[in-house]
Amino acid sequence: MISKTEFSHFYAYIDGCEVKEEKSENVSEQITNEISSINEPTLVVYPNPSDGIFTINYPLDTNTLYPIEIYDINNLKKGVKSISNENKQIDLSFLKEGMYILKLITNEKVLTCHFVISK
Repeated sequence: MISKTEFSHFYAYIDGCEVKEEKSENVSEQITNEISSINEPTLVVYPNPSDGIFTINYPLDTNTLYPIEIYDINNLKKGVKSISNENKQIDLSFLKEGMYILKLITNEKVLTCHFVISK
């Protein structure tokens, strides 16, 4: 059996000639962190593409409004809306056809998702 300490450092070979040492966390901590990130809820916007009416799927606290910012692919802000746990549907039919970025801002983080308007 290989002990965890044998993996506390690893080496990367760059271009077959230079050796660079990289220190890493304990392997079990790395695996735990990776599994935790896999188990985190993800932001889903559906149906996608849509003519402009979207539903946001992400766990939210009750009785709290969360801002949503909409950007085009050139990173120009196109609108701001709010959602709550009670109303997760948004009307973005005022947007032209194209690809957009939705940013959901919570107390802990900012989540992003791409969506498409197709009329």
